Formats: sequence, structure tokens, C-alpha cells
Amino acid sequence: MRYVAGLGMLLVMTSTSFADGNASRFRIENGKIVIAQSACQICDNDRTSCVLGCNGGGTCIQACDNRYIDCARENCRRR
Repeated sequence: MRYVAGLGMLLVMTSTSFADGNASRFRIENGKIVIAQSACQICDNDRTSCVLGCNGGGTCIQACDNRYIDCARENCRRR
């Protein structure tokens, strides 16, 4: 059983070593693991916060959508 676990860990470590460093959401700063948030995720979170603050106002929600579209175009090439 130990050999299987060791082989699994070796496989995981090897695959992560070949992964692109910029694609990883994890960084190590000052000995601590920090989960990095992508620009697209920040746009999504901003839109959600904006819509929740609108209290059902149609023009407010449309303004949030427009702001989200602009953010997505600038940061993550998504429409």
C-alpha cells in the first residue's frame, strides 16, 4: 500500500513540475501558500456584488452587466 501511495505522490509531483507556473492558482509567499485569484474571477465577483447591491433595480443590474462586460474584455478576453 505504501508503494502505491508513493507512486501516486511521485506522479502528482511530476505532473505539477511540468505545469505552467503562470497557470497555477497557488503561490508561496513567506513560506505560506497563497491562493491567487484570476482576473476573470475578480470580474465575476465584482458583478455578483454589484447585482446583490441593486435590490432588483433593472437599470442598476444593466449597469452591472455593462461593467462586467468591460472588465471581461480587458482582463480575460471573454464576452
